[in-house]
Amino acid sequence: MSSTTRDAINSPAISTLSQRRSRQPPKLTFGRAPRSVSSTVDDVHGPSSQCGICSGSLSQNPSLCSDCQIWNDAYHVFRCLRDTSDWDDFQEPNLAELLERDGCILCRYVASSIVTRFQLPDGENREQLLAVSVRNFGPYCLGMEALDAVDPTHLDKLGRQRISNEDMRLDSALDPKYRAPSEEERTLRTVIYLVITAPLGSKPGQFDSQIDIATENSRGFSTTRSLSGDGPALLQPSIGLQLDLSYGKSSKCLLTAQSWERPYIDLQMVTRWLETCRLDHGAKCERKDDSGAVPQGFRAIDTHHLRVVELPNSPTLDYAALSYTWGPSGADELQLERSNLRALSSDRSLERFGGIPDLILDAIHLCRSLGRRYLWVDRLCIVQDDGPFKSSQIQAMDKIYSLADFTIVCAVPPSIGLPGVPNRPRRVPWWNHTRRFHNKMRFVGDNFKDTVLGSFWNTRGWTFQERLLSRRAIYITEFQVYFMCIRAERQEDIGEFAARINPWALERFDHYMATVPDFTSRNLSFPSDILNAFTGIGNRFAEAQGAALTWGLPEKYFAQALLWEPRDKAIRREETPNIPSWSWAAWKGPIRYDPNSRVEKLDIGTLVRFFFQDPTKGLRPVNNDEVWFFTRLSVVLTQGSLPDVDALYPEKKYMPPAKESTKAWKDCPHNPWVMAQHNLDEAEAVRASHHPGSLLFTTTLAKVLLKERVLRDRDTDTTFITLDIQDQNMNVVGEIARLHRSWAETNINLSQPHEIIVLAAGIVSMPFRFAQTHSTQHVSGETREPDAKSEPWYLQIMLIQRNAATDLAQRLGIGVVEMRAWKQCTPEWRTIILVSARQRREAPLDFSNIWRWANQFKTLGGGQIPLHRLDAWCGCEVGANWLLKSGIESPVQLHRTVAALSNLAIAWDDSKQRRLLLHTSQIYQL
Repeated sequence: MSSTTRDAINSPAISTLSQRRSRQPPKLTFGRAPRSVSSTVDDVHGPSSQCGICSGSLSQNPSLCSDCQIWNDAYHVFRCLRDTSDWDDFQEPNLAELLERDGCILCRYVASSIVTRFQLPDGENREQLLAVSVRNFGPYCLGMEALDAVDPTHLDKLGRQRISNEDMRLDSALDPKYRAPSEEERTLRTVIYLVITAPLGSKPGQFDSQIDIATENSRGFSTTRSLSGDGPALLQPSIGLQLDLSYGKSSKCLLTAQSWERPYIDLQMVTRWLETCRLDHGAKCERKDDSGAVPQGFRAIDTHHLRVVELPNSPTLDYAALSYTWGPSGADELQLERSNLRALSSDRSLERFGGIPDLILDAIHLCRSLGRRYLWVDRLCIVQDDGPFKSSQIQAMDKIYSLADFTIVCAVPPSIGLPGVPNRPRRVPWWNHTRRFHNKMRFVGDNFKDTVLGSFWNTRGWTFQERLLSRRAIYITEFQVYFMCIRAERQEDIGEFAARINPWALERFDHYMATVPDFTSRNLSFPSDILNAFTGIGNRFAEAQGAALTWGLPEKYFAQALLWEPRDKAIRREETPNIPSWSWAAWKGPIRYDPNSRVEKLDIGTLVRFFFQDPTKGLRPVNNDEVWFFTRLSVVLTQGSLPDVDALYPEKKYMPPAKESTKAWKDCPHNPWVMAQHNLDEAEAVRASHHPGSLLFTTTLAKVLLKERVLRDRDTDTTFITLDIQDQNMNVVGEIARLHRSWAETNINLSQPHEIIVLAAGIVSMPFRFAQTHSTQHVSGETREPDAKSEPWYLQIMLIQRNAATDLAQRLGIGVVEMRAWKQCTPEWRTIILVSARQRREAPLDFSNIWRWANQFKTLGGGQIPLHRLDAWCGCEVGANWLLKSGIESPVQLHRTVAALSNLAIAWDDSKQRRLLLHTSQIYQL
């Protein structure tokens, strides 16, 4: 028995509560035998009764009260009463009655746990607490493997995750072949499911939040995910009482009940997990691209000498990494800076310096205990006030975490340290409300997704890549430690489990489509870190795909990557005005690649060739794959027709024959063959050169009308809209993907025509193609015949807004248009410059003086002025605004200013430079 529980059982609180009710233990008689049909006398075990499920005998145990006699036989508890609802018929005593049963070894533990857990220090709620009712829903084994030992038939009975009364009464329930070998004693480690309910009329404030106020269906206080997948999940118990139940004589006699606790992490167990992975998994847990080395200037904490050291750039470097969340902004916590770098490099310096969070100190202790000398912690291993150095380390986050032997993940609030490390015991287990109890079988399942993935740590943007990039991870939570590598998952109290997640899948575009929505749903203390926090993951995608990411979008699948849509209200990131509007990184809030879209997002046909205005390399083509769904675009362009789809790619079946598809596409104003004939407009290419980060491409543009359709998201109670796209004759030809209603009403004027541009060719998903070519049975029973006029082809489009003065465009949304209807929208070919979202100017700009000065200067022979640059800057809203505010009053001033800007190649999206140049005194210093 643990000291905590022993003290609780003998505590004055229990003595005080039971003082007026103390008496001899009640006579052990079956006043109410649950589900029993008759009572007999067993020659060996004394008085007995029959189980109402298996008809087996239940012998009495003098150490148990009448309500607890069912516990005397482990087989009846774990096999006959598998389902939690089977315990509903048991009596529901109040705490006062349990205290009177001080001769029952089970009731004594139950009562002591309630008093210790819920009694206020001053005894204020004493009388109310005595009146609470206690429902005991029986013991649960730790994991399915533990349940196998006592109930080998549980999977046979489970069937389709459902147990009927007939299943429970099968003759095989007591078949000797299912019995465990006879032994003198066996101990079952269990958690007892207790629900504490306050009487009707009680005030919730009198009790802890884990006590129910009596309701018709009260059981527990919060929901968890179902383990069986059949019906609702069990609620959390008020108390999960941890007991070791020791049985003798083939588990038919309860000998003792002892509480159990794990106040500290079993370091030997964690070491075995790590060694098993290194020795047994070998190359399976080593990524193919882990051959690189850490970045220059890489530092780590020497856990033996408690100092920060610079380590050699070597692929064989052996260290651990730490993943955690920083404390509140402004907290007086130590970090590595240029001013203290030398001091922190001296021996035992971490002992002398104050302000090191307990969490980091605990991680240093744990790392050393697990046999690793070096620990990388960003706060103490990156010089935080050295911009270039910090940037180089951030760019190498994928290397830092993937090359670490293991990562210690602190999935706890930073203020409580690391529970379970030496000298920091965990809280008593009565406070543990994170377990998942199976609602059809007697075992506790894994809770990794609830405690780790549901933690505050997992809501942060930076920790997302740290989880995905670590080859081995040790997750520390308040009551559990978990281990995960590429091939295995372990939980401290139940052993092996299946997390059903593969955090290292970063090769294919569908992995990207799943990763980005998860990342954008997380929080960043500094919103401007949006791309920095994605750098490590982006590097992984880039290496796997053999092409770079541009503003967070993989170039290899660039057209598909542009098809993101906001999952909620989209708000422009004011902190990052340089990020263009076509990147999800430019917007706050989660995004998605709609998996249920009628038109596929993954498979597209190339209809646009994109160019990127690289701030360092100039205008360059985007390195995307040119494809036509299932084949290379070059094949389509060379042979002048579309290939047959069924022969090579059966998954693309249910489509019109290639000849019909070729005819349909050639009738469309925007098709692969026409696209190949349209190049970039040279004048627009020159203009784009003065807008670093812009996207330039030639495509077809059409003016259309938009009509609102309101949608309601029942899960989030949020109102969205989709916009029907109408041609000039009011025919619906497509739709814009859903937008948050309030955002759309602010940014889209439905009374005016809007412009849409083509991004790629689209195709409806296979179920819709099947319905277009085959008869289908509707859920109503109606047979629906295929529509002979329907086609699978669509155009993926973007809704844009162009500045009237500059002709620069920004993204508003994405959608689809029927391919055959594009012709009736009267599209025209245009070269588009897609840039950042811009704030509207306060007043119209007058360009007349600027052009008059420029022409006068040219007439006077001043040919040095770069008129194309002047054109670009005056065509840029910010640039023209700056020129007007700068106080220019003569051609000479204009020449001096524009020439200086030309030499500096100012990026107008850089807010700091813009503020500097807007200052008149700084202008004339140029």
